[in-house]
Amino acid sequence: MSSHSIVKFNIMTSLLTVVNRNDTRSTDYVIAEYLLRHLRDLGKLSIYKVADDCFVSRSSVQRFIKALGYDSFTEFKDGARELEVHKKAFIDYTDHPDYAAYLEEQLNHMARSISQAASQQKLTMLARKIHDSQTVVMMASESSAGPLNTFQESLAVFGKVIRILTSSSSSVQFLEDLGDKDLVINCSVSGNYALAINDDIQKIHCEKILVTLNRTVLLANNYDCVFYLSSEVTPSVRNISASRNVYTRYSLTFFLDLLYHTYYSMYATELS
Repeated sequence: MSSHSIVKFNIMTSLLTVVNRNDTRSTDYVIAEYLLRHLRDLGKLSIYKVADDCFVSRSSVQRFIKALGYDSFTEFKDGARELEVHKKAFIDYTDHPDYAAYLEEQLNHMARSISQAASQQKLTMLARKIHDSQTVVMMASESSAGPLNTFQESLAVFGKVIRILTSSSSSVQFLEDLGDKDLVINCSVSGNYALAINDDIQKIHCEKILVTLNRTVLLANNYDCVFYLSSEVTPSVRNISASRNVYTRYSLTFFLDLLYHTYYSMYATELS
């Protein structure tokens, strides 16, 4: 059985979200900051030590862990083992002598590749689906949500309200109520978040679209439509793995800007 779910995906981003959204005096903030400072030693920590060092009760730590989506502190620690792999991916991404020149070259290549893959016909189709759907939910891991937030604000200019759900969202219950007139767009560039929630996505009964690089049929079979972000970068990965490159950093921003321009071109008259 998978240890991941819609809201239980990346321990680090979940803890950082708690730090960003809570007062420094709150119990949740204290526990989250402590765990972030001790991530490298997490395997050696006990729930008793966390409670003692944070000056909170053990039940407070248990409630905190459950709020993150984990059944126990032991399960939480098991999930943290993936952090070493992700740390290496962050280092490899930036470890280039002339980084500015390297990044510029990679970004230019990415922009051309996405422009070729995201044909105007495909963008028009997706823009129309967003416009015509009653409820639109965009999904992503918390660390990838920035471009979605900007897209959400842009559509609000038109009076089109969409909802964003991330791996740090507190509730996903409303997904069960979605129906034929609704739309879910899962933005998972590497495919990691899509793989993590693949079992959950099958339970959603509305039109589902995936935006990704990952071409595995394990994902494609669970969506009505898949928008691939490149015709050149074509991984087909069935397992969650650390991945960090210009696509995971910038491709959603570029793609959603193209999509918003298409939406604007089609529905600009509604602004007046």
